Amino acid sequence: LFRSTSLQTPNAASVRFRLPTGLTLEPQFVLSTSSTDLMAGGSNKQRELTLGAAGRYPIVHRDRIDLEAIGDASLSVRATDPNGDNNNRTVTTIGLGYGAALAYWMSAHWCLSLTATNPLIEFARTRQETAVTGEVSTSASTIGLVWSPQVSVMIHLYD
Repeated sequence: LFRSTSLQTPNAASVRFRLPTGLTLEPQFVLSTSSTDLMAGGSNKQRELTLGAAGRYPIVHRDRIDLEAIGDASLSVRATDPNGDNNNRTVTTIGLGYGAALAYWMSAHWCLSLTATNPLIEFARTRQETAVTGEVSTSASTIGLVWSPQVSVMIHLYD
């Protein structure tokens, strides 16, 4: 759900709801559109809609540091419309993930977290327009317990 970028450029914001039990819910929502103008004329357009949620639960607590287990689920639709006819591409992805986080409580209200998440189950369907057949559709499923994390660092203020 987060975009790759330079470590010097923050590019995501997050909202978390922490329950008295320690369970933390983090909704995820992406609605984006972008367009790249081409030197030869025309443009490439991209759109994305992602809905999801993550749940975090502290499993070990030492002083001001919590080790949290993470589970997440998401649905994402990405559409690409390159310059030209009969070449649009839509990728729909449904996924479940897992991860771990270290949360350092700077005070009762401020938390610095280092989070690493991984896909566990993912189903993706790609539809590609073609001039010859009209449309080609492919599907891919991935299931695995692989540790190749997407890492994020965030600071949150809790009431």
